[in-house]
Amino acid sequence: MGEKMSKTKSKPSKNSAKEVWCVDVYEHEKGWGERLEDHFEFPSEEEANTYFRKANAEFSKQGDSDCFALAHPPYKKETQ
Repeated sequence: MGEKMSKTKSKPSKNSAKEVWCVDVYEHEKGWGERLEDHFEFPSEEEANTYFRKANAEFSKQGDSDCFALAHPPYKKETQ
């Protein structure tokens, strides 16, 4: 009976994969442009947006117009 159950056991669909939301933080420096400083991954869009807003609020207290960090808007990680 156990063998029969294993044959009919449902398999998780490919669509049930967890979403991953990303936020990239870039350092911007006058005369040099920007460079990726950090990459963060979150299990939900809500958590990514919360980090994005809080990080930029903190970043605005630091640096100056010549050199500063900036979190870019969240994006959904492409899965294959």
